[in-house]
Amino acid sequence: MNGIYSIPYLSLIAVGILTYWPRFVAWREMTRMEGGYDNNNPRAQQALLRGIGARAMAAHHNCLESLPFFGLGVLAALQRAVGIHSVAALCVLFLVVRIVFIVSYLRDHATLRSLAFMAGAGICLILYGLAACGAGNLT
Repeated sequence: MNGIYSIPYLSLIAVGILTYWPRFVAWREMTRMEGGYDNNNPRAQQALLRGIGARAMAAHHNCLESLPFFGLGVLAALQRAVGIHSVAALCVLFLVVRIVFIVSYLRDHATLRSLAFMAGAGICLILYGLAACGAGNLT
């Protein structure tokens, strides 16, 4: 793999890694709680998070939920020979939108977060649509 053909596969890795950025923020907030990080019962401690810690966990869960939806859309588009330029552009756009989503979630900007969520879902639907149409002649 080289050049533009690597972008969809690299984006799958990047989105997978990006999923754990908010989890790291939640972990940091958990270490700041009384008693520090509770490795014996972290889920119970996560339930006690407030503010940025709670928003970080919610962002992490949403990222986990969106990962298979995006990943399957990318793989479906590639399998159906959708033009690589189209797939690569949508992958990069999805990454940008998910970064905006996470940052807006952490900073408590609900409207921007919702718009980024809808944009990401729309990109996934476009990938599925292109795959369903067998849009192999798009570049």
